[in-house]
Amino acid sequence: MDEQSSLPEKEIVANLYRLIKIRRTLGKDFLKFRQQYFSRYHKTPDGRNVPDGPFQEDLSKMLYEITARRGSKIAIAAPRGCAKSTIVSLEYVIYCICYKLENFIVIISSTDDQARGFLNDIKQELETNEQLIKDF
Repeated sequence: MDEQSSLPEKEIVANLYRLIKIRRTLGKDFLKFRQQYFSRYHKTPDGRNVPDGPFQEDLSKMLYEITARRGSKIAIAAPRGCAKSTIVSLEYVIYCICYKLENFIVIISSTDDQARGFLNDIKQELETNEQLIKDF
């Protein structure tokens, strides 16, 4: 028996309403989507949260805006350690998957091993990120 079948109808409706609200809200704001589902990637080695800086906020906004402009291209240059790969090759890809924004997503990297690593990270998140699984 699945989890939903043992809940009263009011709770099922409330859960569905919560999911719809979450999906609508986060679907309109990639930055909030990242913060909701991927906060653990943005911590110091000792576990303290690292708030997004202007670069990460601007990149998140840029990616969200480009989503609506099919065929547009952007180039991103920033120093190592700015979370470019995490945001673009993991978080944004999963955002596109969750909201069915792209039929095909291609991961291109410097080496085969690096690209495979990104694909493995995406797969792991889709299989183990409990909050993401619960909401999508």
